[in-house]
Amino acid sequence: MSHKVWWGKTGNFSTDRVLNNSMGVVGLRFYNSLNILCSLPNEAKIE
Repeated sequence: MSHKVWWGKTGNFSTDRVLNNSMGVVGLRFYNSLNILCSLPNEAKIE
């Protein structure tokens, strides 16, 4: 319990921020890869 309380008091803001940043990076990479995958067939059709 003491570890959870300590983690909640000291680590909450920093861990939330790190999690949000990492999720944002993963989301951007996933979104970019989706755009690339979606644009490949379109480029092939145009050509």
